[in-house]
Amino acid sequence: MSKEISDFDSLLSKLNDFGKYQKLNLCLMCLTALLTGMASLSFVFVAGIPEYRCRIPLCDNEIVTEYIPEWLENVAPFKNGFPKYCSRYELKNETFIDNYLNVSCPVDNFSKDKIIECDVDDLVFPDRHTTIANDLQILCENNQWKLSLVGTFSSLGIILGGPICGYISDRYGRKKVLVITGVLTSVFGILKSFSTVLEEYIILDLLETIAGFTLYSTAFIIGLELVGPSYRLLAATTNNVCLSVGRILLGVAAWYFNSWRTFLKVLYLPGLLIVFYWFLIPESIKWLISKKKYDEIRTTLSKISKINKRPLPENYEIFLKSEENSKSTEEANFSKLLRNRTLCLRFINCCILFLGNNIIFFGLSLNSVTLTGHKYINFIIISMVEIPGNILCAISLNRFSRRLTLGVSYLVTGICCILLYFISEGDYVKVIIYTIGKLMATIASNTMFIFITEVFPTSVRHSTLNICYAFGGIGSMLAPQTPLLAFIWDPLPVFTFGFFAILVSFLTIFFPETYNRELPDTIEESANISKTTVTKL
Repeated sequence: MSKEISDFDSLLSKLNDFGKYQKLNLCLMCLTALLTGMASLSFVFVAGIPEYRCRIPLCDNEIVTEYIPEWLENVAPFKNGFPKYCSRYELKNETFIDNYLNVSCPVDNFSKDKIIECDVDDLVFPDRHTTIANDLQILCENNQWKLSLVGTFSSLGIILGGPICGYISDRYGRKKVLVITGVLTSVFGILKSFSTVLEEYIILDLLETIAGFTLYSTAFIIGLELVGPSYRLLAATTNNVCLSVGRILLGVAAWYFNSWRTFLKVLYLPGLLIVFYWFLIPESIKWLISKKKYDEIRTTLSKISKINKRPLPENYEIFLKSEENSKSTEEANFSKLLRNRTLCLRFINCCILFLGNNIIFFGLSLNSVTLTGHKYINFIIISMVEIPGNILCAISLNRFSRRLTLGVSYLVTGICCILLYFISEGDYVKVIIYTIGKLMATIASNTMFIFITEVFPTSVRHSTLNICYAFGGIGSMLAPQTPLLAFIWDPLPVFTFGFFAILVSFLTIFFPETYNRELPDTIEESANISKTTVTKL
């Protein structure tokens, strides 16, 4: 009898490990990914620097609609092809303005060697969209560092919240954390739209990021733990595609809604529906097994059997009782993982992997703005590129091993980054190589997320994943600073991305192979994952 049902995955396969029950729950998890994608990068638009410049006396009329008219270079200083935000040239004879009433724009009456600062009330905003810079008066170049604080504290939210919420999820259950963080993400997001000072917005954004990241990672793990090994990749890919679709919708919403306050309300209000997940989704059976909650396991198995229209095996009770009596309870204890030399080294490797991945992925995203001058279309294109990357990731992982896919994709990303230096600006080949690099970075990032959920035990899977991602948050904070490396040596930013990509590509050889293997439930099972699996080609 016990040979027929050797473990949970074999029991799940008898009930159809990707039946109607799993599909319904995967849809709910994907809806969570969609909502997360819509909200996760909202600060790009909310804290963005709007187009504005000084109002030019005698040149601008009462209703200014043109950002850079032909005469502007004669009356205002430029920087990197755009007018400086709060500067203009001084009028030579401001006391004789009446002499120029019949002249449309007397450019010869401006002194280019004398630059004066505009008053905040004397600025023009041709763009119909507003950000917190408009409403909270964070204007002119000397205040731009305040806007960068939003992105910095957003990354800090991942560093602070990941380990804490991961531990809570592993100790008290995935379902509780999913519902609570889902509601909190929406509440904090909506409250941000009522902010009246920058400090208030940053605090709420920090809290929203802590909850929002935990929401996505929890839903991702629930989706993977519910399906059988052969469908794990499909579940992860579907989840990642929905995340990218959410980012596309984010770009569309930012383009459509003029007010950042309305924009935030539209993004976060749908997330309040996650409160109903308490009645719709089950607790992770993998987590229930690790906690020896066999009564709840029986209830969930009966529900799966009913919805999938597959009878429970006659000997499933014998299997559950043998598991209940034979396995000792393994508490969610991260320190126990660190005491295991194999898992400790694997954990350190994962932290470096996440750090390098976030520098590469977000660094490429920040540098991709050169693809087009329209920030909304640009953002949408970047998000759309991730979809074929997700699909190619699934195809690669179905045909090749996890380790091979991860190593090769990072290696190609690194080569593409280095090649960018040798191609001249404006060359279409540079755009093609950049796109290939972004695609491979997407494949690598998604493979990494799937891979790391498969190499750690159920009892500490979420907390380990979130601690690794917290180290990745350091990379997210460093990525916006990489353009500053160009002051040392112009190609240093792309060489930095290339270096990290090749480094993490090398580190993948130290991971075990997990292709089509069952998720480990205990620290012992995780440590004993075979490292000699032959790569499937």
